[in-house]
Formats: sequence, C-alpha cells, structure tokens
Amino acid sequence: MSAAEEEEGVPILETASHGGSSGGSCPGSPSGFRHRRRSVDPPGFIRTFGLDRLYSWPKKTEHLFIHECEHCNTRDVVRIRGKHKVDHALASGEEVEHEHYVGGYRYRHKHKDPHEAHDLHGKGHGYHYDGKGRGGAKVAAAAVLCASLVALALGTYLALGGKTFEGMPYPVPLLARAAVPALVFCGLAFALASGSYFAIAAFYGDGHRSDGVEGRDGGPHFALMCVSHALSAWEDRMWQFAVPVLMMRVFRDTLLPGALFALVQYLGVVFLMPKAGALIDGSYRIRLARHAIALENVCIFGTCALLGLMVHRAEDKGWKGKVLGLDGAMAAYYSAIVVLGVVGEVCNQILTISLEQDWVVVLAKETGRDLTRMNVNMKRIDLLCKVLAPGLIGVFLDFFGLLRGQDAMASALCGILLLGLFNALAWPLEVSLLGEIHDGLPGLQMKRIRNEAAFYEDLLREGGEAEKGKGDHSGDRSFLETVKLYCTHRVFLASLSFCMLFMTVMDNGTLVTSYLVWRQVNAGALGLQRGVGAVVGLAGTFVYPKLAERMGYEKVGLWSIWAFTLCMAPGAAAQLLLGPSRTSDWALIAAMVVSRAALWAFDLAERQVMQEECEEESRGALNACQVSCYQTLYCVIQVFGMVFWHPANFSVLTAISLGSLVGASAVYTMWYTNKN
Repeated sequence: MSAAEEEEGVPILETASHGGSSGGSCPGSPSGFRHRRRSVDPPGFIRTFGLDRLYSWPKKTEHLFIHECEHCNTRDVVRIRGKHKVDHALASGEEVEHEHYVGGYRYRHKHKDPHEAHDLHGKGHGYHYDGKGRGGAKVAAAAVLCASLVALALGTYLALGGKTFEGMPYPVPLLARAAVPALVFCGLAFALASGSYFAIAAFYGDGHRSDGVEGRDGGPHFALMCVSHALSAWEDRMWQFAVPVLMMRVFRDTLLPGALFALVQYLGVVFLMPKAGALIDGSYRIRLARHAIALENVCIFGTCALLGLMVHRAEDKGWKGKVLGLDGAMAAYYSAIVVLGVVGEVCNQILTISLEQDWVVVLAKETGRDLTRMNVNMKRIDLLCKVLAPGLIGVFLDFFGLLRGQDAMASALCGILLLGLFNALAWPLEVSLLGEIHDGLPGLQMKRIRNEAAFYEDLLREGGEAEKGKGDHSGDRSFLETVKLYCTHRVFLASLSFCMLFMTVMDNGTLVTSYLVWRQVNAGALGLQRGVGAVVGLAGTFVYPKLAERMGYEKVGLWSIWAFTLCMAPGAAAQLLLGPSRTSDWALIAAMVVSRAALWAFDLAERQVMQEECEEESRGALNACQVSCYQTLYCVIQVFGMVFWHPANFSVLTAISLGSLVGASAVYTMWYTNKN
C-alpha cells in the first residue's frame, strides 16, 4: 500500500491472532479484530479557511480495531488517534490512550496493548484496573489542609500583630488589614472541607475505592459529591453577594453598571446554554468538569484582578470629569469583567447541570441509592449555602471593622482577596474529589452514543467520520436543533411550568425588596423574613421525601405547585385590592414566607422529572434549554419592572406575577394529565 493511497483514506486490513472483544470474550464468536489504518484530515474549520494550505499541518493517523460478532450480535470498535508517535507506541508496547465504542456506549482510557481483548477495567490481557481513585483526592486534601492551616496561622499573626505594620510604607498596612479576614475565613473553611474528606475515608474505609461488593451502597461516593457540591455552591453564593458590593464600591453614585452587568450575564446564559447543553451530552464527564472548573476559576481570578485595578483607579482619580467614572482604562476593565462574568456563569451552569442532573442519576443507578433522598440532600446544601454564605462573610468583614466605614479601600480589597483565595483553595479539592468519584464508578466513565446505527456507519465507512475529526455526534447539535428537541420533548410542559415561576416579582428579589424599602418596611424585618423563609423552605425538603414515597414525585409536583400559588394569592390579592398600604405590605411578606415550603417541594419534584424522563444522551441539552428558558422569563419580568418603574405601579407587576403563577400551575396540570 503506497503512502498516497494511505493518505486518501484507503484502509489497511489485517487480522490479529487474538480473539475476543474489548467488552470481554465471546464464546462461539470468530476470533480476531479487523485492523483499519487511515490518515485524518485537519479539522473542518482549518480546511474552511485554507489554513492547511498556508503551512504544513501535522499529519495524524487513526487506527481502528473492529470486532463484530454474529453469534451475540455485538460490535466493538477500539479507536486510537494521534501523530506518528502512535505507531511507535503500538509497536513498542507503550501506554496508549484509546476510545471504545461498544454496546451503545463509548469510553476512553489508557494502558498498554489497547488492541488486545479487555473491558472497561482493562481485564483480559494482564492489565487490571482495581478501581482505586486516580483523582489524587488524598494528596489534594492533605495539601489543602496544610495550606489552610498556614493561612489560619498567618491571619492570626496579622490580627494580633497588626500594629507592627503601621510604620511600614504604603500599601503594606492596607494589605495586612485586608488580608486578615480573608486568611482566617479561608483557613477555617478549608480545614473543615479537607478534614471532611479524611473523615469520610475513615468512616467508610476503602470501600469507595473498590469495584467489588464493598461500598456498593454509594455512601462514600455521594458523601464526596456533597463536599464538592458544597464548595461549588458556596463559591456561587459568595460571588453573587460580593460582586454587587464591589461594584458599588467602584460606581458609588449609580446602579447602572451593576444592573448592566447582571443583564448581559443573563442574556449570555440565554443564548449560550443550548450549545453548552449539547457540549455536556457529547463530552466525557470528568474531562468536562475539569475544564469547566478551570475556566470558571480563571474568570474569577481575572475578575478579581480587574476589580482591584478599578478600585485602585477609582480611589486615585476620584471620578473628576468622568461620566460614571469611566475613562478609557475603566471602560476597558469593565468590559473585560462583563465578558469574564458571562463565561464564568456559563461554566458554572455547565458544572451544575452535569452534577445535579447527570452525575447524581448515574450514581443512584450504580449504587442502588434513593434518587429522591440524594436530590433532597443536594437541595439542602444549596439552601444552607444561600443563607449562610452572605451572612458569614458579612460577619467576618464586620468583625474586623471593615464594613464600619473605617477604611473603604481595605474593605474592597478584603472582598477581592477573600474571593480569590477561596477559589484558589477550592479548585484542586473540587477537581480531585470529582476524580475520585468518577474513577470509582464505571457508569460515570461511559457515555451513551446518540443515533448508534448512523454513528457506526459513519465511523466505519471509508472517508467518513475520521476525516471530520469528530467523535460521538451528541455535541454537534445546533442551537435551533437543541431548542427544537426541548420544545418537542415529553418533559417540555413540566419544564415550562417550572420556568414560569421565575416570571414573578414575589420572589425575595431586587424588585420586591426595593418596593418594600420604598414602603419604609424595616430592614431588620426584611432580613428576618428571608431567614424565616429559608427555614420554612428547608422544612419543605424534609416533607417532600415522605410525600414522594406515598404519592410519587409527579403527583407531589402537582399538589405543591398549586399549594404555592394558593399561598401567594392572598398577598397578591391584598396588593391589587388595597394598593400600597401597611396591610398589603405585611400580607405580601407573610405570603412569601409561608409559600417557601411548597416552592422547594415543587423544585425537587420537577428536578426529578427532568432526571427520570430525559434520555441520558439528551440530559445536558434539555436541562440547558430549561436554564435558558427561565433566564429569559426572568429578564421579561425585569423589563416589566423598567416599564412600570414607579413603586406606586407595583400592583401591575403583582398582577403579572399572579398570572404567571396560575399559568404555571395550569401548564403542569396539563402535563400531568397527559402523562397519566
């Protein structure tokens, strides 16, 4: 076979001397793989712009080891792709990363002699994966524990010996004051987080690192996922609290930059999430999680640095002669922060969907645990982080005197340092914990192939899929294809009803808070209302599992959404009938408190609908479209808030909100009736 023929994609076929398949040997089947070797063209966008003709594009080779068994009607394809080093690695017996397509699933791993018969764990030719986590969680937890103790010791030293820095040149005293709460808080938080890993390992032993019988209850895997989820949720809530505060430190006389930042972030999520959902379906779980966490943290670090520059420039220039304080440099900083905010939020949503809608479902099936109770525990973590994260950060800042107006610059720097240091310590711990879970559960290592028959036909035909440089086509859906899939899927009405709950002002959000402040409701009463509402919502997570066990999660969703609407109706009616008055104010507050239990029960029911009713190969796309849908409806109610901007017109917004709640309840009822 000539080199020219090989470059044109003409296969080289040869029969190996060993039998079996990568899924395990098949008695009665013909032995041997067919070996196909062909060149791979550059990616399509490279060829589209003619970049492959401008310079010598590195040639890649693809090896396909194909086994088809007529006896048991199975097909197994092992694919190895790389540059010229791949041929040498195969010949010399080095470890080679390769991908399997078998039984409607695909998975990727790395070891020696990939063409020999073996399964997901390498059984079959001497190599055996024993299930031990390769995520390095123990090393990462030990390193983070040491770093947290150092941070705590350094913060304590700076707090006790702060006067020794007063005589030093600027900005050493400023940085010392700002670093104290950040170091103390992160030291305590990550001593607890890393200690949790060792406590879980000690409690369960090595059961979670075995692929045998031990640990099949899933306890350790889910416990590790809860630790990782708690870190991620705390980061998210802390970020939501800190960015508006820091924006107000820079833009002191206007809310416009902060509002514009939030609006662009929401719109970015609306338009980018459908494609991100297709990416979730087409990517291997651990690789996607690592990339999403890395990119999100890079965005956070970049935002912290830019906010620091903006705060420094704001203090230095004093806004004289500037519109909104935006000279050329400030406008560039702000634009970069907006872009980083959009990218970071999309990455956060990708990670949230992956863990809450996909990883948890696979973990429940692999370990036989109750999916309902796993969802409840994850939701409780969300609620606790939502309540505790802003409060604890505020307490730490206030304890060290940085929110009492003593030093505005130190207060801003403290918030920036706290965000940066927390994410720097959380990054390796999150990734390693997820790696430990992933390596211990075979189901997480495999991805289902969408359109299996068409995929294999495209993969194996000459000049086919290999030239496109693509794998499974799950990630190839366009924006319109993903939206069409969502709108025509059987879960659409249930998902739409959930999304419609976001088109309301009766949600403890900015609009209702601003209205109640205008009505001169005491700030302490507003804070108490949120705290009591969180407790009531947490109570709903305890009631939901018992109701779901008796009635089924779908029926619980039906009862809870109508209960939520009925609880909100008196507060809305008081606004419509009485207008702005003390009675209507307290009726609205009471309605928002009492309704939280039903709201969070419906949230759990709808989440389980999306988990149980969505096919594995479409979970990412469907849940991402749901995120886009509810973000769109949230933007709609914000637009209504700008149209009816005067607080005296709040009753109009209340009527729109009540109509949305009744509509959501009716839509879910339609879905439930049609399904049953």
